[in-house]
Parts: sequence; structure tokens; C-alpha cells
Amino acid sequence: MKGKAFIIHWNVQEAEKYAQHLYEDGWSVEFEAVDGRRAFDLIKKDRPDVVLIYLSRIPVQGRAVAGDLRDSSEIETIPIVFVDGKQKAVKKARQKVPDAIVTNQDELLGVILRFRGRGSAGEGGSGLRITDIKTGSWGDLKKQD
Repeated sequence: MKGKAFIIHWNVQEAEKYAQHLYEDGWSVEFEAVDGRRAFDLIKKDRPDVVLIYLSRIPVQGRAVAGDLRDSSEIETIPIVFVDGKQKAVKKARQKVPDAIVTNQDELLGVILRFRGRGSAGEGGSGLRITDIKTGSWGDLKKQD
């Protein structure tokens, strides 16, 4: 595995698609698409190498999670990458978290390579895990052929 990425995106189908793309590129991936607090707790519990926050849907929630990550002394150093979003959303995100990187989906894989192996990815976690919205349980997705 190249490393562990955590995706925050407020559309389940898009989050699954982006997570699958990263998984196929060799990343261990988790994502949250419903609850910002749960995303924060999962990131804190199982530190990823990089957090990807999509600004294309409900950017205010993504910025709030990013701010909470930066305010927590235990996880404030995890790299945050804002992905996509309108110009206004990107500007506000940069103001909220000035050290975050901003990129687009087309350039994402190249941008996150610098973060491989920084967190706890080498300590297990070898696949794509999603939150089942109805039950809150974890399930594994197999790499699609």
C-alpha cells in the first residue's frame, strides 16, 4: 500500500467512486459521507497519512471538519488536501486552514504521493472500508475487476 487516505465527501456515490479510484492506485482508503463528527472521530482513532476534503458539495461542513482537525493537538499535523470546489469555497477553505493543499481531481494522485507512509497505514488497514449509512457498521469493498 502507498499509504492511507481518508476522504470526506458529502455524496456517498461520489465518495465511493473516488475511494475506489484511490484503492486501485494502491492506497488504503476510508471515507465518511454523512457525519463530520464521525469523520473527525475516525481520523483521530486511526490516523491516516492524508485527509482529502471535497469542497464540491456542502463545503461549509468540510471546512468545519478541517478546522476541528487543526484545533486538535493530537492530529493537527495530518496533511489536509482540499479537492475541487468553486472559487469562493476554495478561498474560504484556504482562510480556515492556510497550510492545506488545494488541488483538483485530475491532479490528486500526483499531489498525495508526497504523503504516503506518514501515518499509521503500515500498521494494518489494507483495503477500502466504507461506512454503511443504515447501520453505522464497517464493511469491506473488494477491488472491482
